[in-house]
Amino acid sequence: MKTTYTIFTLLIITFFSYSQNNISGLIEYKVNVLRNPSLTEELKKDMPDVYSQFKEADSLVNSDIIFSLKIDDKESLFSPIKNLDSTPGEISPIDVAIGKSKADHIYYFNRVKFLAIKEFDFWFQHILIEDDIVEQNWELTEETKIIEGFTCYKAEIVFDNGGYVDKNIRDITAWYTPEINVTSGPLNYGGLPGLILRLDTHEHSYYASKVDLNSSDVEIIIPSKGEKMSRLAFEKNKKRIINEGKDLIVNGKK
Repeated sequence: MKTTYTIFTLLIITFFSYSQNNISGLIEYKVNVLRNPSLTEELKKDMPDVYSQFKEADSLVNSDIIFSLKIDDKESLFSPIKNLDSTPGEISPIDVAIGKSKADHIYYFNRVKFLAIKEFDFWFQHILIEDDIVEQNWELTEETKIIEGFTCYKAEIVFDNGGYVDKNIRDITAWYTPEINVTSGPLNYGGLPGLILRLDTHEHSYYASKVDLNSSDVEIIIPSKGEKMSRLAFEKNKKRIINEGKDLIVNGKK
C-alpha cells in the first residue's frame, strides 16, 4: 500500500513534535555510484581517455567523498566533510567526481521558517540560493530495511513536469526512520516522517555510515557566502554566469 504526502503536509504535522524534543545529532553519509550514463561503449571506443577519466571519477566518489548532516530541533545542514582538491585550470577526474556527487554543495534547511539555502560553485562563481522550501511529493510504502540499527521505511518521490530538482531525474528512493523525528536527509531532500538514512538518485546512493544522536556540540552555521539570489533568479541569470565564466577562461584568468 502506498500513501502520498507533500513536504508541507509532513512539516506541519511534525512541527509541534519538534518543540517538545531536544534533538542534536551528526550523521555521516558515504556515496556509491549506482550508474553512470556517460560510460557508453561508444565513448569507450571513440574517446578512451575521457572514458578512463569518468571511470576514475566514479572510483573517487566511492572511496573519497563523505558528507555530514547536522541536525537540531529546528535546522539541518548537509555538507561535505571529506572532499577532494581540484586542480585549478584543469578538468580532471577529481573535478568530475566533485560535480557529479554534489561535493561542492552545502544545503541548509530551517523547518520552522520553511527556509532553504543552497551554497555552491557554478562557473567560477560562488552562488547562494535562498528560497522557500519547495514542495516534494512522496509515496510512502510499508517496505522496510534496517540501516545502522534503525528500522527504515521506503518512500519514492513523485515528479510532475515542473520537477523539483534535475528534470532528467525520475527515480528517487528514500529510506527514512521514524525513530529519528527529523524531516531532513541528504542533498535537498526531506519532508518525510523521519530522517532519511539512505537516498538513491538516478546515479548515486547516499547512505548513512555513522549516526550520532548524542552530540551536544553540534553547531549549524547558516551558509552566507556567494551572490545571493532566489531559485528563479538563478535560472534567469544562469546564461550570464556561464558567459562570464567562459570569458575568464578565454582571458586566461582561470
